[in-house]
Amino acid sequence: MLNLLLEPLSFGFMRNALAVAILLGILCSVVGSYLIVQRQGLLGDVIAHAVLPGLAVALFLSIDIYPGAFISGTFSTFIIAWIESKSRVKVDAAMALVFPGFLALGIMLISVLKSKVDLHDFLFGDILGVTASDV
Repeated sequence: MLNLLLEPLSFGFMRNALAVAILLGILCSVVGSYLIVQRQGLLGDVIAHAVLPGLAVALFLSIDIYPGAFISGTFSTFIIAWIESKSRVKVDAAMALVFPGFLALGIMLISVLKSKVDLHDFLFGDILGVTASDV
């Protein structure tokens, strides 16, 4: 019975996936607790989905996706800060405004730019595709 549970760990991709899952579980719980205390619990979701327009543009321009994602995610946080500073809207409501806007913009850009991107892969990822250098 124990052999049945340990057999998947004989594969390198399974060890990498398990290591990343454990590290992300620790990191996300620490950062998430801090964000909850700051009343910004939605910020992780907002940034994760706000990178989609940057990914679509970067793929259309055939450049590396990381700068596009970084610029788009950073821009979304600046918009949240701007909304909060220029209005009486609280930070969580500002995040709730930006979140669907950037997600819709990303989906629209993927379909308009005729990108051959699988939206499911970018939104949810594939933990089994993690390499040793990613860990």
